[in-house]
Amino acid sequence: MTASEDLIDQAYFLFIRPLGNLVVLCAQAEAALLAFVAELMRRDEPAAQAVLKKKDAQRTIIELVQQESNIQDFERSELVHGVEHYYSDCKRRNRYMHDEWYVSLLTNIGVPRTRGFPRKKDSQPVWDDPTPDDVWRLASRFRGYKQLFSDSTYLLRQRRSGYST
Repeated sequence: MTASEDLIDQAYFLFIRPLGNLVVLCAQAEAALLAFVAELMRRDEPAAQAVLKKKDAQRTIIELVQQESNIQDFERSELVHGVEHYYSDCKRRNRYMHDEWYVSLLTNIGVPRTRGFPRKKDSQPVWDDPTPDDVWRLASRFRGYKQLFSDSTYLLRQRRSGYST
């Protein structure tokens, strides 16, 4: 086997590029969020990382956004909306990354599906029939989050340093 050979079954081939894009764009969005939270807190990345690791990270970030006087009202609304949707989309991303992928042998024979086992006691498996287009759309949203958080970090730095935007 060479490095250029695929290691997965052909049934999954249409998912290779969208899932690869999702992995990269999600990581970039997370890094942009980390930098944004560090800027909001006026602290370094380790301090921001501690916020992102908290169980209530989403709420904490939204509170930081709402308390920041250098964020204008329409930007604040866009950021709160963006943070909420980012965390919602992270749950979907986690399903694609951590759930079992398998090829259906009962209905829609040969179609890739996912099955996840939530950690909550007495939870039922989570079944999904993602399409490559579903994964592409999700990856695209993470590209948007990366841009939102990066732009907001830049604007916040500019405003704090006295530059007009």
